[in-house]
Amino acid sequence: MTKTEEIKIGDLNVSKVAKEGLLYTQAGTPYYCSPEVWQDKPYDGKSDIWSLGCVLYELTAQHPPFMANDMQGLYQKVIVGDYPDIPSKYSKEMKELIKCMLQINPHARPSCDQLLKMPALEKLAKEVTVGEEDQSAKMLGTIIVPENLKVLEERLPKANYKTPTKKPASVGRCENEEKKISTYQRRSSADKIVNQEHYTKQRGNVAKEESKLT
Repeated sequence: MTKTEEIKIGDLNVSKVAKEGLLYTQAGTPYYCSPEVWQDKPYDGKSDIWSLGCVLYELTAQHPPFMANDMQGLYQKVIVGDYPDIPSKYSKEMKELIKCMLQINPHARPSCDQLLKMPALEKLAKEVTVGEEDQSAKMLGTIIVPENLKVLEERLPKANYKTPTKKPASVGRCENEEKKISTYQRRSSADKIVNQEHYTKQRGNVAKEESKLT
């Protein structure tokens, strides 16, 4: 449960439980574990292919492929690969697809790329892609655009922001030169004022000295 009282449910599959400082591995859903996982052998992505085959089997048969009354019985069925056939209403291609994924030897299982290259899946993928394209074409057909686009601009709401306009390079150079000239003129005027004040002050000092002499 999060701070906002939102409840999230997740499946840890294989997790570590700490008891008295020791870690124990706990399997949350043993029905989908591959034989190599059951036997504590090294495993790779082919273990996920096995789990995917179990899920696909359950979608067709409405129950997991390997079931038993206890963990030992489940273990024996998984490592032997003993499971009943899927219902006869499904195609032969579906049966073969599940069979190749539920191979005891992980090296005999196909990879994801090999699965997608199977004729049945390639055909299905093309049908799905064509269906999506048809849906997109239908949606685009519902959009009516007037022949005169100016009419469309008049009917659409105006923008609420100002688009900055880029000035030509020549204009920018002229503005920079004007700023330089203005700055120079201000500095020249300030220098004249300082010089004038200095001159006036010197004249005053000279006048004071002359008055003392007289």
